Amino acid sequence: MALDDEIELWVSELVWGEYCGVLRRSTAIVGRSAEEIETFLEFVATVLHLTDVYFHWRPTLRGAADDKVLECAVAANADFLVTFNTRDFAQGQTFVPRIATPSEFLHVLVASREEQHEI
Repeated sequence: MALDDEIELWVSELVWGEYCGVLRRSTAIVGRSAEEIETFLEFVATVLHLTDVYFHWRPTLRGAADDKVLECAVAANADFLVTFNTRDFAQGQTFVPRIATPSEFLHVLVASREEQHEI
């Protein structure tokens, strides 16, 4: 959907760097070679939009590391912040309209597509 510009994926340099670092260190856990991970990261980078974070509201969330993700979502004016860690982002609902798990987000996308096809 991001390739077709149906959704926009936003990230800050700080968050993207952290995600890349974690994935690169997790080759054994992910079950992919370093080359496969680099190819995946290069692909994902082609659909990402970069946002600059000019403000910091730390600490806002329980986990200090999560604040930079929330700040990225706010800077991007995101409709959703998608995370498996919704509990720790509950306070973020003040700043981002919807905190959703990947599964919840996919259900919203599917429902939205079905509505568009009914029209």
